[in-house]
Amino acid sequence: MIPETELDELAGQGHGATETAPQLLADKVRQFVDRTRKAKRSTEPITDIKLQADKSWNGTEYRSYPPGPVELTVVRYSIPPHSSLPWHTHIAPNTAFVMSGSLTLLNIDGVTHTFHAGDAFAESVGDEHRGYTEDEGAEVVCTYAGAADVPLSIPTGRALD
Repeated sequence: MIPETELDELAGQGHGATETAPQLLADKVRQFVDRTRKAKRSTEPITDIKLQADKSWNGTEYRSYPPGPVELTVVRYSIPPHSSLPWHTHIAPNTAFVMSGSLTLLNIDGVTHTFHAGDAFAESVGDEHRGYTEDEGAEVVCTYAGAADVPLSIPTGRALD
């Protein structure tokens, strides 16, 4: 246990120098549970913005939308364990939200990032990439801000490694 002389009260933190770490953790858990219960009882809508981006997951900047009449598309993908999407590119900006499981994205430069259930990410435009799963599959919902007659993705034909 840390001696009281080594602890300082943090203004606005709701704890004093005599509390221990387990007490602080318990207090934080109780506060979280209380907030969750209140939120569930609330009659007001709760807004939780998952993503706002002007760049993709790997830093590729969005420049514009494809020309033509606007067409918004929402797709739910079910990707089995130990499988891969083909190498592809996108013309239109799009986002993804991982509903369950995990999905790893790999771009042509070898950069990878794994997204897990609850994660949202901005897909890349004009950047060749693919997604794959490992021991667990993934359920992913993608939204595409495209144009009529513009494909959601364009396979590049590159062989999977």
